[in-house]
Amino acid sequence: MKFKKIVSTVLLSLIVINSNVVGFAASSNDKYANYEKSIKIQDEESYMPKLEINYSNYENRPSYSKLTEKSLIQPCVVIPMEGETRITLTDLQTDGVIFDDDISNKTTLSNILNVSLMIGSYFATTVQNIVKDIAILKFGMDWEEVELTRPGQAKISHSYSYYSKLGQVWNGSYWVTKVDIEARKIYRHEWASFVEKDGAYTKTNSYDFTPINGYNEIGEEKRFEFDNNDWIRQEAADKYAGGWPAYVNAWTH
Repeated sequence: MKFKKIVSTVLLSLIVINSNVVGFAASSNDKYANYEKSIKIQDEESYMPKLEINYSNYENRPSYSKLTEKSLIQPCVVIPMEGETRITLTDLQTDGVIFDDDISNKTTLSNILNVSLMIGSYFATTVQNIVKDIAILKFGMDWEEVELTRPGQAKISHSYSYYSKLGQVWNGSYWVTKVDIEARKIYRHEWASFVEKDGAYTKTNSYDFTPINGYNEIGEEKRFEFDNNDWIRQEAADKYAGGWPAYVNAWTH
């Protein structure tokens, strides 16, 4: 009887261990259930920049207007009352790092022209479009000058530019930051390699689809409560009144 009890206990332990292993595998697979989730999770797990905000630069910055989403210059004669709150946006900043998203096989271009390359759910294009972009934008070539019977490759990546929405309180002398919630804009970057017709050398180059080249972001991600200006103002007021440290919800600091 005692022997049977021991055997039963061992079998039960094995079942529990096996269930935990299966459960762990399932949860691991769920973690990367689709490309949109995996790109964000892997970014945060593998690398996260450390970018500082000098709040003193925003102590006297003009206030943010919810209506125009631009800064307004307040008349010099208007002096806030102590405890008054406002919203201020910080300047964009980045760390110069790109994250690779999708890359084609190294094979004859004509065989992969229609292959889709994606940045999560934010942007999708084809190998042909990327090669054409690089040929035209970087080399000033016509599409007809690209040799499609020779090998080539295309890759798409993304980068982030970060900024914060600050909830500030007037302390009688300047605006004190008591809430800092971050958002980030997502920009695409393309790279391609190919051969020009009758060419003896491989051509490679990349292009940044950023505002400096006339392109807007392909998406934006925001920390919780970023768009809730009423909550930000109230939280800032509460933190100031209680003499508590600022509330910060950010990727980079």
